[in-house]
Amino acid sequence: MVLFQQMLIFFIIMLLGYYGARKGILDDVTGKSLSWLVVHIANPALILSGCAGGQMVVKELLFTGILAVLLFLVLIISAEIVIPMFFHEREKRGGYKVMLVFSNMGFMGFPLISAVYGQSAIMYAAIFLIPFNLLIYTYGIFRIGKMGKREDLEGRKTVQWKPMLNSGVIACLLAIGIEVTRFPVPEMPMKLIEMLGGMTAPLSMLIIGASFRGLSTKKLITDKKLLGFSFLKLMALPVAGMLFLKQFVENEVLLGVCFIVLAAPAGSMVVILSKQYGGDENTAVKGVAFTTLLSVLTMPLAAKLAGL
Repeated sequence: MVLFQQMLIFFIIMLLGYYGARKGILDDVTGKSLSWLVVHIANPALILSGCAGGQMVVKELLFTGILAVLLFLVLIISAEIVIPMFFHEREKRGGYKVMLVFSNMGFMGFPLISAVYGQSAIMYAAIFLIPFNLLIYTYGIFRIGKMGKREDLEGRKTVQWKPMLNSGVIACLLAIGIEVTRFPVPEMPMKLIEMLGGMTAPLSMLIIGASFRGLSTKKLITDKKLLGFSFLKLMALPVAGMLFLKQFVENEVLLGVCFIVLAAPAGSMVVILSKQYGGDENTAVKGVAFTTLLSVLTMPLAAKLAGL
């Protein structure tokens, strides 16, 4: 019920973003500005806000890190096996594979984890973000782009490594360092960080809602392959994954973070990478939009089926 209520709140804010976009208030320029605020200020602050108190021990950090790496490896293997079985168009396979592996951690995952499981859960999510970034800028680019790479000025094929060390990853590393060393953060800076982090959820949902402008709902719901992919992404994998993980993981907060990683909609980074590396942008836009809309209903349902 808590998850459903939170998703309903998110959906209402998305509707406000959509309304703002239709009225010309949230145009492309405004959307880019708000996205910059979320990516470089609000979300890193939200990540840092989870390190207050030093609740995790090194053993727990290591276990979470190993679990995060294994979870993403299983998702990649699943994508490599399952997607070719349903999508015969080679140019679409890469986008669907990346959408299956990488959920919307930044704009939906972190705000949702904070709202449902509390700020203490952000520390677990921050650990997941490190392999997430490492893999999306390597495996993601390799699978989504033409030949998996981009040409540099001399015509050589190169994978871009610099984006991996972004503000989100830096915030994760700082948060982990503070958590391990139990460095006492003064009250005033922590209040500032928490206030900035509090902007993440509403701004993110407004941006997502605004991005739906111009999309045809009819075309989305009549795309049978997209429907099948959405069921796999939002229901089958999360439910099966959580039923398996519950046999080995006792920490309910960590299980909740794993669920969000598995059940959240496809990440908006897929669209960005498709634009930059010559992937199938149309498929990426439809996949991200449709799974985001469906997730309002599927995440509470998947959580109930998984016994969370």
